[in-house]
Amino acid sequence: MRRTRDRNVAIDRRLAGIAVLVLAVVAAAVVGARNAKYLTGLPGPAPVADPPAVGDCLTSPMGQDVYPAVASTGSCHGTRYGEVVAVMPHTLEQVAQDNNDSADTSATPEGRCIRKGLQFLGLSYPIVQGSATDPATWFPSTNLGSSLIQPNPLAQRFGADWTACVVAVYSNSGGTTRYSGTLGQVHITRDYPQAAAICWSDLPLNETPVVPCREPHGVEEFGNMWDVDSSTRPADLHSGCLDLVKQMTGMDDPTAAGALQVRAIQSYTYPAADHQQTLLAGYSCIVQAAAGKQLTGPLLNLHDGPLPVR
Repeated sequence: MRRTRDRNVAIDRRLAGIAVLVLAVVAAAVVGARNAKYLTGLPGPAPVADPPAVGDCLTSPMGQDVYPAVASTGSCHGTRYGEVVAVMPHTLEQVAQDNNDSADTSATPEGRCIRKGLQFLGLSYPIVQGSATDPATWFPSTNLGSSLIQPNPLAQRFGADWTACVVAVYSNSGGTTRYSGTLGQVHITRDYPQAAAICWSDLPLNETPVVPCREPHGVEEFGNMWDVDSSTRPADLHSGCLDLVKQMTGMDDPTAAGALQVRAIQSYTYPAADHQQTLLAGYSCIVQAAAGKQLTGPLLNLHDGPLPVR
């Protein structure tokens, strides 16, 4: 009898504790509701971020899974992966159209980006070549180029409609690589990022792979010319090639007292568009290490730095 009574007392105590807990929760809810602040109005979408501005920089590498690429932009004070040189509102639909069949692409976002990119880098547009023996005929070979970026998919869903032209240093894998300083007028100032150098494992060019310049390699390329009569002798182009390498490396002696060989070579031939029996050629201005040696780093913008040869 006593055991039953004790059990009833214990149950009553537990029930009382639960009741106190429930009252505390209810009281907190009532006080919270009385002190809560409610906003009036209707929910709406977040405002769409502004497009980038000319002078902004890429703060991350460009993605390679879509075209145009998607990349974050912002201040140029930190690490940069490219520079915005033009912004074109309401052009996403134009980019989506196939312009390959059009003879004139200058009015397309891609065409405008090519023009703006070359001008920003310090090159003339359209590209005009002089005589084959003119040093200015050489078109500098670098991994510098221009491309379009677009808003990310979420921003596009909320109405963002623009493309922007970005000038960047491209790696051999096709993505962009970081650099310091500006690319503005770089083909005039010759203050190239060394990451912009183009290196090949060996000759002939276009038949051997492009390789990172920090790895041992046989050839660094400095210039190209095209639409040249295929009977032109490479020796006739040597002087202009030597001047180009001197300008782009900043070296007083681009042969490094015989440790380097500067050469103009014929890279390829092709029939003239208006006269199939006329053979034209493309030539390349290259630098190689002396026989039995390899380059182990870029010569581009080297100046008086240690010679990367072993």
